[in-house]
Amino acid sequence: MVLSGTITGSTDNSRYVLTCEWSATQNTTANTSTITAIVYLNGNGYSTSSNYWCCSINGLQVTTNKSVTIGGRTELGRRTWTVNHNSNGTCSTTISFSYSNGLSSAGTYTTKSGSGSSNITLNTIARGSTFTLNRSSATLGTDSITLNITRTNSNYTHKVQLYFGSYSALLASNVTTSYTFTPNINLSSYLTTSTSGTATIKIQTMNGSTWIAESSKTITFNIPSTVVPSVGISVVANNTSNGINVANKTTFTVKATNASGTYGSTIKSYSITGGGLSSSASSATTGKLNAGNYTFTVKVTDSRGRVATSSSKVTVHSYSSPTVSVKCYRCNQDGIASDDGVYIGASFSWQITNLANNNSNNKKYSISYKDNSSSNYTVSIADTNLDTYSGSTFVLLPDIFNTTSSYTIQFNLKDSYGVTTAYSTVSTVTALFNIERDGVGVGKIHERGALDIEGEVYSTDSIITENSVRIGKNKTYYGLDSNGNLIQMMKIASHNGIDVGYSGTNTAICSANSPTWWNGSASYDLFNSGNCTIISGSGGVSYRFANGLQINTMQVYGTWNITTTWGSVYSSPHITPSNYTQSFLTPPQVTVSAHGAGTAVMVCQAGSPTTTTPGTFYLWKPTQQTGVRDYIEIISIGRWK
Repeated sequence: MVLSGTITGSTDNSRYVLTCEWSATQNTTANTSTITAIVYLNGNGYSTSSNYWCCSINGLQVTTNKSVTIGGRTELGRRTWTVNHNSNGTCSTTISFSYSNGLSSAGTYTTKSGSGSSNITLNTIARGSTFTLNRSSATLGTDSITLNITRTNSNYTHKVQLYFGSYSALLASNVTTSYTFTPNINLSSYLTTSTSGTATIKIQTMNGSTWIAESSKTITFNIPSTVVPSVGISVVANNTSNGINVANKTTFTVKATNASGTYGSTIKSYSITGGGLSSSASSATTGKLNAGNYTFTVKVTDSRGRVATSSSKVTVHSYSSPTVSVKCYRCNQDGIASDDGVYIGASFSWQITNLANNNSNNKKYSISYKDNSSSNYTVSIADTNLDTYSGSTFVLLPDIFNTTSSYTIQFNLKDSYGVTTAYSTVSTVTALFNIERDGVGVGKIHERGALDIEGEVYSTDSIITENSVRIGKNKTYYGLDSNGNLIQMMKIASHNGIDVGYSGTNTAICSANSPTWWNGSASYDLFNSGNCTIISGSGGVSYRFANGLQINTMQVYGTWNITTTWGSVYSSPHITPSNYTQSFLTPPQVTVSAHGAGTAVMVCQAGSPTTTTPGTFYLWKPTQQTGVRDYIEIISIGRWK
């Protein structure tokens, strides 16, 4: 096997020598050789002249009608051509050549023609091995990959290499015809923003220590479905009773804990749901919850889009404010009722919620009193523990009470969350008719006013006053129904509000520093977690009511230029508020107003509201103005369920 040589041909006159000198260059990539052949004729001192010398190489005439005298070594013609090697890199080919000069015959010292031919074997071009894969994709840590290698030379061995993202490794050396491996799950660390990626498998063909060639193929690596982020959950109850969750009292702070990606991924988003929460923060606090069982769930999504969740269940126990009924009366020191007694006895019944039946809720009472000339109460019985959560009993106040004075008895029933207060009045000693300097007492000793009456007053006509009418706490206005029955019309209640209607269907109307409502056992501010769930965020404040009503309030602050011509007025660029803190079920009704600009500025809605955003807006006014410092107030009303 060579890349050059000389072929000697024969002539019709032995005094002449015909040769063909050839050489070859090789293209490894193309698996070809390019051959150049030059034909020479040497007369060795003898000469032949002709105007018609012709030369052919491999059947192709390369010289035509050449005029020359051949004496010494003379080139007759040359040719260059390319031959293909076999797939294993070998190649054998034939070089043939001839000449003629148009003479009728050869003479003693002249030649007419000659030719030559020879088969040559060129150097073998080293050819690399090829391979196939048993699969087009593989799950890391699970699927095995087999390379089936076809060699062009049985002496060849191979190096197997793997490339994946920034990872590269030599998997094996001295591989012959097959190699199997399972990609390690740790390769997931090189693919942190997707669940699949492209890897390259490469083989290098070696002949001993000599590199021959290399070949590569791609394969898709899939991250296993088990490769997910991790997250824990922390649920902390606020305002409990010795660890008991109490209806309309306890709130819960829910946090995502120990949230982390895996194999290089990072946490991209959070979600907290349950107990009225719908938050994208890593921590959120509920409003006060009603009695029931609740499941809180935190969810994290990592940079691969993979999700992990963690849940925790809580139970909120029923609770009602304490209730008490008390009646006080004069008695002797043995507790026996007596109109002229100097002691006061109190008969009372009570009901306190036993939370989760674990006896954790406090149960105490205290009794104070004042006479009608005093504004301050005096403690008669300090806080005293009750034995049971409900019942009835009698206590004798230890103090001595003047028979010519009336008293108001204040009874406080206390649990862990508050106090329920009831009042009872005790009159003076009974007197049919008592005349004093300052007024008259009827049924009692006179104490105050022009007329001081003990007992009910009946009139068949109107009672007329030119001054105010004061009604005592827990006292009631009565009327007659269509059948002439006495019914409650209005009661001045212990919660400092007014109960309207008859017993069992009371409706509370309360007035204080801020409006309140009364559910029959507890008082709440309007728009408070007692009757709705309140969540604040970048999208304003969201109020969700149990009946499905949702209200979102939002203020958008900014400085704007109102300079864009719009017909005969001028407008600002469109203003895009944040998304709602909590989304609506359907697009809500939206009202908007502008404030704080110093001069009249109007605001209009440009884009319609959706379930997640109030839409877009712009400011406008009849004249141009720059640097308008303003805020837009947006109120959205709709439904969340």
